[in-house]
Amino acid sequence: MKLTCPECSQSFSVPDNAIGPKGRKLRCSKCSHEWHQTLEMLEEKKAPKPAAKPAAAKPAAEPDTPDGEDEEVVPFGRFGSGEADPDVEPAFVNDEQQEDQEGVFGAPPIPRGRMPLSRPPKRRRKGLVAAVAGIGVLVVLAILFGARGSLVAAWPPIDRLYASIGLGVPVIGEELVIQNVAVWRKADGSIELLVIKGEVRNPTEQMQTVPTLAGKLTGSQGDVMQEWLFRAENQVMLPGEKTNFEYELPQPGADAAEVTITFSERALGGGLGY
Repeated sequence: MKLTCPECSQSFSVPDNAIGPKGRKLRCSKCSHEWHQTLEMLEEKKAPKPAAKPAAAKPAAEPDTPDGEDEEVVPFGRFGSGEADPDVEPAFVNDEQQEDQEGVFGAPPIPRGRMPLSRPPKRRRKGLVAAVAGIGVLVVLAILFGARGSLVAAWPPIDRLYASIGLGVPVIGEELVIQNVAVWRKADGSIELLVIKGEVRNPTEQMQTVPTLAGKLTGSQGDVMQEWLFRAENQVMLPGEKTNFEYELPQPGADAAEVTITFSERALGGGLGY
């Protein structure tokens, strides 16, 4: 449609839906005159006017804005040109287009300018630290459980800690008793022998297997002179039963002072002892 400035009669070309049913306040980009343009005003211009006496032209009165609110004044013409351009659409958005945009996006359109940059999300490190700590605890527990025999052998007091949590290290032959151990020297021709005799008793109410026996001879200074392995007479004992053992150690040495007999986890080779 064509609009004409009532002040300077400058004509402008605008879309048909630019005015809207309630009208719009406009400003002429040529003379800066402002007026409220309505569709009724356009209809009046199109209708033929009856002949009337010429009268002095009066400036068109600016209709008041409804409800006393300030209405946005929208200039015609190209932004920054300062001159009217009848072939350029007016620099405003009508009410219907604005309502459509709000309906599509659910919020008013973002004004032109610098868009806010979204900050990268913070990394959640607490969960990672807790997971690493949990894995570390599991590894330590696995080491303590798997190597408990070696740890007790290296540091015997730690066996109390294992026993307090029900993970005591089993000791070979701990349910059997070595008793009545006797040691003396005797000569077999020109060979001196050290004779060791004793008993193994099963005080439990269950049948037990007798482990390998280990002997150790120490000197008067506490140094280990000889070590050996041997077996008892019976390898299996009934509840309350006893079995004997005996071993003859050749050439014990004049400095031999003490003999210790214990159970051993090591296997016994053929031809040694009983």
